[in-house]
Amino acid sequence: MRILRYTLIGLGVVLLLAVAAVAIFLATFDPESYKPRIQEAAKQATGRDLVLAGPIRLRPSLRPTLQVERVAFANASWGSRPEMAKLASMEVALSVLPLIRGEIAVDRIVLVEPDILLETDAQGRANWDLRPAPGAPPEPPPASGQPPAERRAPPQVAVGELRIERGTVAFRDGRTGETITLAIPRLEAAVPAGQPMRLDLEAALDGTAFTVAGTAGPLARLLDPAARTPFPVDLTVALAGARVGLKGTITEPTAGKGYDMTVEATVPDLARLAALVPGAPPVPPLRGIEVSVAARDSGAPIPELRAIRLALAESDLSALVPGVTVRRIEIAAPDVDAPIRLAGEALVNQTPARVEGTLGPLAALMPGAAARASWPIDVTLAAAGAQAAIKGQVVNPASPAPTADVALDVRVPDLAALSRLAGTALPPLKEIAVSGRVRGPGDRGQVTLADMALKAAGSDLGGTVTVTPAPRMRVEARLQGQLVDADALMAALGGEPAPAAAPAASTAPAARPAQARQRLIPDDPLPLDALREADASVRLQLATLRLGGAEYREIAGTLALDRGNLRLDPLNATVPGGAVTLRLTLDASRPEPPVHIQLSAPSMELRQLLATYGGGYRVGGRVELDADLRGTGSTPHRIASTLDGHLGLAGANLDIDNRLIDLIAGELWRALVPGAPRDGVSNVRCLAIRFDSAAGVATARAFLFDSNLAKVAGSGTMNLGPETLALRMLPTLKIAGGGIAVPVNVRGTFLNPSIRPDAAGAVGALGQMGAGAAAGAQAGAVAGPLGAIVGGVVGAARGGAATDDCPAQLAIARGGRQGATPAAETAPAQQEQPQQAPAQPPQQQPQQQRPASPLQQILPRLGR
Repeated sequence: MRILRYTLIGLGVVLLLAVAAVAIFLATFDPESYKPRIQEAAKQATGRDLVLAGPIRLRPSLRPTLQVERVAFANASWGSRPEMAKLASMEVALSVLPLIRGEIAVDRIVLVEPDILLETDAQGRANWDLRPAPGAPPEPPPASGQPPAERRAPPQVAVGELRIERGTVAFRDGRTGETITLAIPRLEAAVPAGQPMRLDLEAALDGTAFTVAGTAGPLARLLDPAARTPFPVDLTVALAGARVGLKGTITEPTAGKGYDMTVEATVPDLARLAALVPGAPPVPPLRGIEVSVAARDSGAPIPELRAIRLALAESDLSALVPGVTVRRIEIAAPDVDAPIRLAGEALVNQTPARVEGTLGPLAALMPGAAARASWPIDVTLAAAGAQAAIKGQVVNPASPAPTADVALDVRVPDLAALSRLAGTALPPLKEIAVSGRVRGPGDRGQVTLADMALKAAGSDLGGTVTVTPAPRMRVEARLQGQLVDADALMAALGGEPAPAAAPAASTAPAARPAQARQRLIPDDPLPLDALREADASVRLQLATLRLGGAEYREIAGTLALDRGNLRLDPLNATVPGGAVTLRLTLDASRPEPPVHIQLSAPSMELRQLLATYGGGYRVGGRVELDADLRGTGSTPHRIASTLDGHLGLAGANLDIDNRLIDLIAGELWRALVPGAPRDGVSNVRCLAIRFDSAAGVATARAFLFDSNLAKVAGSGTMNLGPETLALRMLPTLKIAGGGIAVPVNVRGTFLNPSIRPDAAGAVGALGQMGAGAAAGAQAGAVAGPLGAIVGGVVGAARGGAATDDCPAQLAIARGGRQGATPAAETAPAQQEQPQQAPAQPPQQQPQQQRPASPLQQILPRLGR
């Protein structure tokens, strides 16, 4: 509007100068001889110098034609250049007859290379403000007794044809120093008397070419600042294929006030249009833009807007957003106070998507909108059968920190159907439903998903999640659910494994075999960096978790993460077999993080536990597990090498499948118990194990396995740093209620243990066996020679009286806590003493090979 205003003002000034020159000329008749008088008359009328440097020619007729060359009109004294206007030449053709009626009718005005400068100074004075020269004779006062003369209306001016060739109009703002230049290669206009002006303009604004065509109100109305009648405008501006139409009225055209206009614009290619504007920022490659709005001056900074519509045709936005092509978008509202209607379609990675709904009024987004204004949202998104509904409001949307409070409802029949839209393969999860309420961002930028309800693959999870991005990323969650079926979720997420490709033929040398494993405890760094990146506070409650074919119930846990300091305190769950409590702290803020683990399982039912994890073993009874361990390090091996604390395992009156014992103890069990059966079930009176660790060295405070086959006691240490063993086992085979105990040393490393008999201990065992045989023979001698032999064998096997170590070892393993007591060990029935028979002559009997004694079986095995 400002450019149009100044352009019209400039044209009006030129026209007035031309008409004034013609009028003065007509009053003088002789152009050349009256040059000084013409220049003086212009000086008196305007206070400025008019220079007629070229010749003046006149072709007399009923339509006389005047030609003037090299004309200059002086600028204001404070102007930035001497001339306000310059002309290379001017041609004016007049109609004489209308002069009789007091009208000035110009058939044709041709201006060649006009150069007009419109400017203001720092105080806002305009150089087109023309005043009579000082000392000019004033109008004579009315005669005495006569009323003052009425102000005469200016004569009607009509221009049949106005043509400008190679013109320039510049506007300079004295306050800002900004200059706008309008080049006019061609202008054709008509100014009928009292009728709307017609305009056909080819111009360039600061180098950007455009055209203007249409009509505007009468020139006399434009130049009359006191008039308030509507000034009609019907113009079309075209630029780089874009077109803008202005149609309506304006009551103060020179001031740009009182307008009531309809604006309609079409932009085939926004990027092409922006490229013509110097310094324009990058714009999205939008095409087929249509904008229409009715604007009325309300006296406020923002006009009254009505009939608002914005449409966008198919536009490929893949350069801005990969894979996105807009098919159509339409936004419309009857006025700024009414809801905005939104509808659109797009292709996202070749997947059709659509959006429709309503948004709040445009007035809430404008500057000066009321604080805490509410901007409603009711939008539905749909693609590939999935649908997302967003309904709620945005509070204070025009502020720098708007806040949303919207309900979210997402339904996805088949997640895999969205794979192409997402640009990646998605798992075939069915019937996903997510709902909740999204609030934020808050004062710290936090966004909260409240009243969340997630259902997928038979699982459900609800609660509240808050994400705060600054000053440090933090996640707070309170989650609960009835069932999370991790097996079903992972089955859908994992899908079918891809078939292995056949190896291609290659002449390259075969790869070297993998290096043999050196440690049992890995020395790979733990993924601790993630713990340092963000903070978290999570509370979880699950009724049931299905994982690995097992069900875990009554899961409740609290997790806190603060600048790398992780705390899980506690995590309670009922696993297959019983209740478990886990506590964990890990401070990843330190280079060598301290770790503290506490695990308590006070009553684990073996049958249920092994049915879930062991697979097909016959077991019975309950065991107790207690661990409290501390260490420091960034790898499992470093933590183990600094470990302090204890680990205890206790159980009484157990039934354990011999296959399971063989699986766990392996060669050690077979060496300690020669001929131990691999089928059937062993009755275990007690199992008591407790290791106390200090600086990575674990010492056995309790070690006892007492079964119907053997009793194995142990002592010694395990060094977790170098992973070395220094254990001493004392196996006692149970024969006829007694036992033979031969100590065994377990040395070597965790991966390569060495099992050998303790030589000194073996000699002691043989001595004990001999003493027992002597005592037995002496007791059996009462019954005669055969009784002495039998008693000696039995006594040797017993090796003396046996002690019950189970209660004491269980108490140590349990850390002094009370627990199940082992059943009393039942002594086998004493063998009957053979009666003496009458002496019979000896008969020759076939000699049978005697089986090897238990000691003879043990020693070869232990020597391996």
